[in-house]
Amino acid sequence: LALSAPVERAFCIVTANKIRVLNFSEFHKLPPPQTLCGTPLVANSLNIVFGPSGAYKSFYMLHQALTIARELPVAFVVAEGSSGYSRRIDAWSEFHKTEPNLENLWLIPHEINLLHPDSVIAAIKAIQEKTKRAALTVIDTYARCIVGGDENGFKDTGTAIHQCTLMQRALKGATGLIHHTNKAGTSERGHGSLRGAADLMIEISADDGLIKIHFYFLWVQIR
Repeated sequence: LALSAPVERAFCIVTANKIRVLNFSEFHKLPPPQTLCGTPLVANSLNIVFGPSGAYKSFYMLHQALTIARELPVAFVVAEGSSGYSRRIDAWSEFHKTEPNLENLWLIPHEINLLHPDSVIAAIKAIQEKTKRAALTVIDTYARCIVGGDENGFKDTGTAIHQCTLMQRALKGATGLIHHTNKAGTSERGHGSLRGAADLMIEISADDGLIKIHFYFLWVQIR
């Protein structure tokens, strides 16, 4: 994808990182994976929540976001159903009998395009204007944020994964994708590289009023 000169310069500004070369002793001292603020979400990593429509995926991730926002800033890209999020936050507050720390919650009430670097750069800069970092950036939903892309193709999936990684580095936090299952309901939709890039997969299902949540941790251990 060819970028205009201003966009290319902005891309370099928000994503450039000094290349580090470590010996094994230095590499061994790098911190192990950790979870975010008592939630199952893995810090500085790609977390994916998937399930069929009506399985409360968005509500589940909103709960995690509001939990993290008690301590750290969170960004939430509400690409669908934005008109109902205020009521969801009110319901969360009523159920938990506590007021959420809304000063740490930043909402983008429309989609961004993970296939277009200029769209991702604009989102990063907009978030950075509000907060120095976002411990978690939620994308709701993955499908709405790869408009025109091929979920089953390696190229578009790889591009979306890379843009999520750049967001993680620039915002010093994790990303959380909300995604759908395939028609058979046996797995998440799309190319297998999406799962391969994740540190945590969370599968949610709802049958006869019973919500089931399965966690698939794709890394070795947490100290």
